[in-house]
Amino acid sequence: MALPLLSGGVRRGVTPPNEPPASFRDQIRHPDLRRLYDYWESRRAGRRYPARGDLDPVEFSFALGNVTLIDVLYEPLRFRFRLMGGLQAQRVGQDMTGKMVDELPPGIYRDLVLRAYREAIETGQPNLQTYEQVIEGKPRQFEVLRLPLAADGEKINMLLLCPMFFDPLPHWPPLRMPPPGAVGPPRRMD
Repeated sequence: MALPLLSGGVRRGVTPPNEPPASFRDQIRHPDLRRLYDYWESRRAGRRYPARGDLDPVEFSFALGNVTLIDVLYEPLRFRFRLMGGLQAQRVGQDMTGKMVDELPPGIYRDLVLRAYREAIETGQPNLQTYEQVIEGKPRQFEVLRLPLAADGEKINMLLLCPMFFDPLPHWPPLRMPPPGAVGPPRRMD
């Protein structure tokens, strides 16, 4: 199912001129990501960000296999995979838990995630991106929701990310690389 981009290919989170502003929540197309955002919002409790300890994974079990937690380290700014969801690890072909993001092999994927994580820290806002990736010869669109977390409610020390595909994906054995040529690099859609 091909999903249209926002009008004029405008990046999400930025209101185009002469168009009414939409809430961030209204820009989220995948229903499970909307539920996850609502849960995150409910846990803020008047603070800018909830803490990791405010979240109970049982309460967002509908997204757990896709959830990845990223530790944010400062001076210099770096990111570490604190926890990679099982479905996400299966799609990537390895569990990245405990590894530094900048230690990923050079290329499109590493550059894409580093840019997205830095943007989340710089803006201090939840962000959402739509991507397309060719898997077994078929273009498949997915959204990635990135939600900041802060132990003190103010300084981001973790990101909760959740990618969700709009169409079902092929199933490969756990933690084995997809067949050669079966998966292309993700491409940003907005």
